[in-house]
Amino acid sequence: MQAKFIFGLLLYTISNAYSLELVVNIPPNTPEGQKIYLTGDIPGKCYWEADCLQLEKLGPGNYKIDLAQKDLSLSFPYKITRGSWQNQAATSRGEILPNRTFTANEKNTISVANWSDLPAWKKVGAFRTHRDFYSPQLKNQRDITVWLPPSYRIGKGHYPVLYMHDGQNLFDPNTNMFGNEWGVDETSTQLIESQLLRGFIVVGIPSGSDRNGEYTYRKKGKHYARFLIDTLKPFIDQNYRTRTERQHTMVMGSSMGALISFTLVWKHGDTFSKGAGLSLPVFAHEYELYKFLKENPIPSKDIRFYFDHGGKGQDSNYSAPAQKFVEDLTTVYQFPAEQFSYRVFPYADHTELDWARRLKIPLTYLLKE
Repeated sequence: MQAKFIFGLLLYTISNAYSLELVVNIPPNTPEGQKIYLTGDIPGKCYWEADCLQLEKLGPGNYKIDLAQKDLSLSFPYKITRGSWQNQAATSRGEILPNRTFTANEKNTISVANWSDLPAWKKVGAFRTHRDFYSPQLKNQRDITVWLPPSYRIGKGHYPVLYMHDGQNLFDPNTNMFGNEWGVDETSTQLIESQLLRGFIVVGIPSGSDRNGEYTYRKKGKHYARFLIDTLKPFIDQNYRTRTERQHTMVMGSSMGALISFTLVWKHGDTFSKGAGLSLPVFAHEYELYKFLKENPIPSKDIRFYFDHGGKGQDSNYSAPAQKFVEDLTTVYQFPAEQFSYRVFPYADHTELDWARRLKIPLTYLLKE
């Protein structure tokens, strides 16, 4: 599991002073009831007291602080803590982060994966890796990772299967170029052990060298679809105790992985009954999604889809296109509103850490029986 802070900066002039609003999204592994603090060499405020300035809670996992400054050229070093130097922001491995620099006239954003007093994140549960798994459709190979639920080894039951794109980012921070992960194994385990969901299998499919090509439903994207349907799914069904029917086969991804997830469910509803797309880029490749919808009529099968986006950083550009897409789905393409769920997370950005924070929501949407 990973976590992240997102810092959004809002500048406006009030009586010749500038108000800086700092928004912080705390890590999902933060203990309940914790207070969050900004500290550093903050002019007129404090000098590295660990509990210097307490942030105000906005909502579940969201905090902010307002700083008034007269000099927009001002900058200062800072850190985030939970009130002491024993629980300051850290990497996913629990390593204390170096000082950051807050620059008043810039948009300040920091990504933090953990707290220094909490255990380092690691893979949880049973995994099987199928190395160099070959795709005859794409003429390439990749390592396929299969996560098995806690009950798999002790029972004889069969399980729904969730196929997830960008498999290198799902379970292990060491396989992600930014050192972050979705925490699919931790979150799935928690949902199952708390009996919110029954057991399910997750198949992680790493992106290929041409990620945009595979995740766009053009020539290479069509080959990627056939790889999942004709090669990978039969292999998984033959080697694992799966529930093979379409109603128990789902797909999920983020960003471009969200785009291919939507098109897979829409076009191949005979294989995938549900899908989820986090930070869905409706406008990608000059609104390729709309071209796809014009060429592919509404599915005859009962399909369901969840999609969302954040309100900070890259995701701040997603709102207007997504809202128009929601309207068009129902009015232009006659897709029933009860068959999709659209959500906005105002303080979320466009990273694995943001997707990790809200992963419980799409998992529950897809797998709740």
